[in-house]
Formats: sequence, structure tokens, C-alpha cells
Amino acid sequence: MRNRVLDAAKASAAYFVILLHIHFPGTAGDIVNALARFAVPLFFMVSGYFCYSEKGDICKKLPGKFGHILQLTMGSLFFYIIWGCVRRSLRGEDSFQWMKSLLQQKYVKEFILYNNTSPVKFHLWFLAALLYCYLIFLAVEHFQLQIVAGILIPLLLAGNFYFGEGATWRGTAFRTMIYRNWLFTGMPFFMMGYWIHRWEPGIGKKIRTGYLYPGMLCGMILTIMEYYRAGKQELFMGSVIFVLCLFMWCISDRDRVVPEWLADMGRKDAFLIYLLHPAVWDICKDTAGFLGAGSEPWFVWSAPVLVCILTGIMAECVRFTVLFYKNVI
Repeated sequence: MRNRVLDAAKASAAYFVILLHIHFPGTAGDIVNALARFAVPLFFMVSGYFCYSEKGDICKKLPGKFGHILQLTMGSLFFYIIWGCVRRSLRGEDSFQWMKSLLQQKYVKEFILYNNTSPVKFHLWFLAALLYCYLIFLAVEHFQLQIVAGILIPLLLAGNFYFGEGATWRGTAFRTMIYRNWLFTGMPFFMMGYWIHRWEPGIGKKIRTGYLYPGMLCGMILTIMEYYRAGKQELFMGSVIFVLCLFMWCISDRDRVVPEWLADMGRKDAFLIYLLHPAVWDICKDTAGFLGAGSEPWFVWSAPVLVCILTGIMAECVRFTVLFYKNVI
């Protein structure tokens, strides 16, 4: 039975990813950005959640999951390489030289070690990290190392906070890709999702929704406090608390009433929203710049909402186009 509550959460998280990358101005925008930090961990948790199987046949299914994500990763990289070439050509820049630069040793090394995709498009690191998570989890399943991987969850999260928020407190800084990658972000949340599913029959009856709402509220308050203490971060401790409580809330009652359109969007369009929003933002920025409105307050404040709306529309158009093409072929 499909969990439509989880589908609705995926749709919400997809839009919060947009708010990670297109900010409202000022302190209000920074706070929204901080609260939105739960979104990417949620997607890793969902992936890990569906990697548990009571039948013990996950090793047979993982290659298929890996192949699917590999196709999405390669297709997404190809799309944004073409997109980058077109935009540079329109600006009169040398697209060929840019494409050659992508093969520089440092970029290839950063992609392999840290899933860094910033030279093409920053947000695609998630897909590359998810590929690593599936590969590592395949080894975990094959060698029956689930408990070891579970023990590593707090250690990997500690590493994430040390390189990120902890370093800020100490007055030092590390490059974001050092801790926003498959190891310190992907695997701990991926394994959280796996263990939640594995324990779900036992903990499902013990989950009290009344405790989850205060937990989510505390996570949000802690996130805001951390923001004021450490500034912008890739992950906050409050984000961890919030996403754990939210995930428990999603699985505690599959019959919970959620907006049907939101659940359908999470099931059908969440990936497309994630994939397309930077392209939509590029179009909005270029159009506003052409019209001389790029720095106008009305545009700066409306841009995140505008991108959310247009990305949702574009995702639906792309999905219907693909379905129409498949039916015709």
C-alpha cells in the first residue's frame, strides 16, 4: 500500500529545495533557508526506507535501483551541460572551452570523491551521492553489516557537524563539499530511513503523534537558534530532529488525510521539480535582467514563489509530454 502521506512530504520537500537555492532577501530569507535544510535529508531517508525488504531480496532489487538513478544522473548532467552551452553561446562566450574545463583533473577528482557537480549545476550532487549510497548499501547487505552501518550514523553526523557548524564556532571553515556528500550527509540519513523501516512493525504502535508535533516544533526552534549562533549552514542539529519527527509522523498513520494534489505531485513530479528548478531560475533571472528588473524589490521578494509556481507547471508539462510520447511510440 502506497504511503500518500510520505508522497505529500516529498512534494513539500521538493519545494523547500527550491527555497534552499532561491532565497527571500534579508534575515527572513536566511531563516526560511535554514528551516528548509530538512529537505535533502528527507530524500535520502526515503531512499533508505525503501531499501528494506522483509523478504530479504533487496540485493536482487538494488542493481535495478542503482541503474535507474544512474540513468537519471547521466541524463541530468547531459541536460545541464547542454543548458550551460546554450546560455554561454547566447552571452557570446566560448561553450567549447567551458566543456573542456569540465574535464580538468581537479573537477573530476572532486566529483569522484565529494560528488561535487558545481561546475555543471550545483544541485546534481544529490544524485551522485545517492549512487554511492546504493553501492555501499549493496555491500552492507551482502556482508550483513547493517548493524555496523547503523552504529556509524551518529559518527558520520558528528563529522558533518564538525566540518560544518562546529568549524564555524571555532572560527575556521571547510569547503562545503568536504561534508555535503555521500559520506557525511548521504549515508547517515539513508541508513536512518532503512532502520526506521526495519523497526517500523515494532515502533509503529508506540509512536504517539502528540509527541511528534512538539518534536518538530523544537527542531524548528533549535534550527533558528543555531542560525543566529553559527549563521548559514548546510545542516543544523534542529534539522535532524525535525526530519526524524516528520518522517515518523509520515509513517505513523498512512490513512492520515493529506491534500490529494500534493500527494500526487510527490509521487509524479518531485524529481522533476528538483531537477528543473535551477533552469527555471536561470530563465527568470535572465528575463528580469533583460527587462531591467533584476534588482527591483518586487522581483527579489517574488522570485522564490515565482520559481516554485513555474517549476511545478514545467514539471507537469514535461511529464505529460513524456507520457504522450510513450503512448504515441
